[in-house]
Amino acid sequence: MKYLSILDCDLINGKGIRVTLFVSGCNHHCKGCQNPSSWNSDNGQEFTDETKQKLFKLLERDYIDGDPLFPSNRDTLTQLAKEIKERFPNKTQWLWTGYKYEEIKDLEIIKYLNVLIDGEYVEELRDLSLPYRGSSNQRIIWFSGPYPTDEYWFDDDIEHDANGNPIFPQQVHLVDKDNKVME
Repeated sequence: MKYLSILDCDLINGKGIRVTLFVSGCNHHCKGCQNPSSWNSDNGQEFTDETKQKLFKLLERDYIDGDPLFPSNRDTLTQLAKEIKERFPNKTQWLWTGYKYEEIKDLEIIKYLNVLIDGEYVEELRDLSLPYRGSSNQRIIWFSGPYPTDEYWFDDDIEHDANGNPIFPQQVHLVDKDNKVME
């Protein structure tokens, strides 16, 4: 696998200060893509054990561009996500992909993620008012497990039900026990 860059102080791709890995390779080629140089899987530098150790060092103080689920990236990133979950269990892992959740729901990497932003960027549906997405067809999918809390959510005014569980904004989707996205 190759990667384009590592940002060690990213304030854009998720809540808080995050570490972001931008990988090479994307077969979606969305019109209006913010980073078409990520399409070619030969661009960038080899992701080595030294690179992984650098990433782990940065994570000691959560995150991946290109399409992380480009076929040649999947094995390396699945192992990386697993190791991050083991070494840094309190870090949240977000992943953006042009694939729809329904196409990738059986991939092993999914079980290590907290949030998935799915769907290709569609220039005609561009909406920069949406948190964490560029177009309105993309979904924020929060996986089962602990509910997101105000501490790391994008909306400080989340309401809670009588049991103290957050009432999610309409643009957030959960996954049910049958592994289907709840609309």
